[in-house]
Amino acid sequence: MRVRHLRDKNAWHRTFVPEHAACVVCAPDLQAVRFSLEVARGMDYIATLKMVHRDLAARNVLLSSKLECKITDFGLARDLYEGDGQYIANAGYKESNPTAWKWTSLEGLRQSTYTIEGDVWSYGILLSEICSLGDMPYADVRQFSNDFLDFLKGGGRMKKGQHWSPILYGVMTDCWAFDPSDRATFKVIALRKCSCCTLRPRTTPFLSKKSPC
Repeated sequence: MRVRHLRDKNAWHRTFVPEHAACVVCAPDLQAVRFSLEVARGMDYIATLKMVHRDLAARNVLLSSKLECKITDFGLARDLYEGDGQYIANAGYKESNPTAWKWTSLEGLRQSTYTIEGDVWSYGILLSEICSLGDMPYADVRQFSNDFLDFLKGGGRMKKGQHWSPILYGVMTDCWAFDPSDRATFKVIALRKCSCCTLRPRTTPFLSKKSPC
């Protein structure tokens, strides 16, 4: 089975965009919802195993030739059978995984505390990658700093892109709630997406120059 990384914007174009397409704006709502649904279902299964992934991002999701999403890279995953549903990382975590901070929850950045609710936050960042066709989150922020942390603590969040799905952006903001208990579970997110996916048939094209999100 042919697979590509969901993060690889060029691979999306090579695989799914017709040669005659002069301008590709973004993934249509329905296909973006389907990608996000499949990831949410996978993460819900991981949550039932009482595991925290800790590195959920488009770069760690594979996309098959049938447009099926598969979550990969469990090198940072930990079980949560002990520790009251949370994992406390050691002090060297940020140094050992320096690129992950843009996907890391606020409590992960502040206290090195990782939970399923923290994975939900990361999932929200992944949704921004889907809607932007793989653009880097917080593209204008080059490195982690106290200013970035203060931005998040003060309620600052990523703004909606011009062509992003309003439905998915609403899910993103739910994922980025300050209080982890206010974030939707992966099961609830998946149920929401199921209702969206029944609106139109599977034959909707992956990319379109006519239908922005």
